[in-house]
Amino acid sequence: MNELTIKNDLRNHKQINRLQENILSIKHYTNVTIIPYQGCFDNDKQFIDGTWLHEITSFQYKEPIDTLNIKKAVYIGCFVNIWGHCITDGLKRLWYFYSKEFKIQDDVEFVFIKVNPLPLPENFYKILKYILPEKIKIKEIESPALIDELIIPDVSFYSSLNEGKLFYKEYLFILNLLKQKYNKPLKTESYDKIYLSRTNLKTHIEYGEKYIEKIFDNAGFKIIHPENYSLEEQLFLYENCNYFASLEGSGAHNSVFCKPETYVIILRKSNFINGYQIAIDKMNNTKTSYIDCNCSIMNSKKKPWAGPYFLYISKQLSSYMNQTFSLHIKSHFPFFLFVKYFFSSLLYNAINFLRFLYHKLFRK
Repeated sequence: MNELTIKNDLRNHKQINRLQENILSIKHYTNVTIIPYQGCFDNDKQFIDGTWLHEITSFQYKEPIDTLNIKKAVYIGCFVNIWGHCITDGLKRLWYFYSKEFKIQDDVEFVFIKVNPLPLPENFYKILKYILPEKIKIKEIESPALIDELIIPDVSFYSSLNEGKLFYKEYLFILNLLKQKYNKPLKTESYDKIYLSRTNLKTHIEYGEKYIEKIFDNAGFKIIHPENYSLEEQLFLYENCNYFASLEGSGAHNSVFCKPETYVIILRKSNFINGYQIAIDKMNNTKTSYIDCNCSIMNSKKKPWAGPYFLYISKQLSSYMNQTFSLHIKSHFPFFLFVKYFFSSLLYNAINFLRFLYHKLFRK
């Protein structure tokens, strides 16, 4: 995919009306089986669309060896330990708690599953605490469960095969509720311009970000490592800045908390177009610029969100910083770092392939 094609695709995505006017509903099912890490299956053992992380994936039913039984429950979603998904897919059924149908009942459980066994971020549980009614407790389904009566609210953030990510007013309601209810920190300093950095993370898979970070520092941006701030401090920083810059991905999704008309700078770390970010741009009507600054040739083609990524000061980034912040910098491609990126990625792929062979041949 060449640069012109990518720009045209981005332009086409931006022109789609992401805000949907349909009325969401609340569906009732009987004799539903919930399978951890997969989703919900109806009385005919058919997968119920949208009960995994997003609405595009489905699973085939396999009879569980044993099931626990729950008389009545409300399904509030499938969650994953990735922050970006926590603030998009993780919130999309919570509008139910503010619907006319909701009422606290002693005989109803509020249940969820996860994509994998990894623990969810503590900040996500904090968000749930702010949004959920005070007496509501949620329960993870960790083994197959047969639900006599299951209530499933429609999602308010939807994945469409043809149009990408779409959202409803109910999602905006929950988002605004969080902004209103979180405890504003008293001593946190706000900054006009912030750059969200990943350079201190153990899972850092972006080669060359330190060069990107440095030029934003020179342009007067406060370098923010989100892991060093509480949820409340982060939300305060995001909603009080006028310029927000981040690598594409979960960090950039935090722009959903920015105020309207904020200048958002998304640094593209691969040729993959992130549909979530396109929708987030529409929600807040942010003034968003996408800057290509990558040569991520070793990025996974099947899972382009997985990395690894190689970043550098591209001509496009150099031109943008010059025109927007009067920062005169030259484009720079760190060749020796690129060599390290290339061979490290080859070694990583080779090790993964050997692991695959080992499990196929010796762990049957």
